[in-house]
Amino acid sequence: VIMMTGDPPATARAIARQHVRIERPDRRAFVIDLHSANGTWIHRAGQVSQVNPGSPTPLIRGDELILAGFFRFRLDGAP
Repeated sequence: VIMMTGDPPATARAIARQHVRIERPDRRAFVIDLHSANGTWIHRAGQVSQVNPGSPTPLIRGDELILAGFFRFRLDGAP
């Protein structure tokens, strides 16, 4: 679970304290949006798609997670 602590800047307040969970069963990686108010997206191969809240969505190397339209995280490890 990606969690925010302390007093984040105004733009960071769009991210929920419990926004997403990343799971790695069987060496694969999945992201699950925890029904966040401002959403989660995956940028992959030039296309951006929104993650369905509550549904495990596969991640692959090079994917970029976008939380609440502001914060980006890139998956560099091998799932």
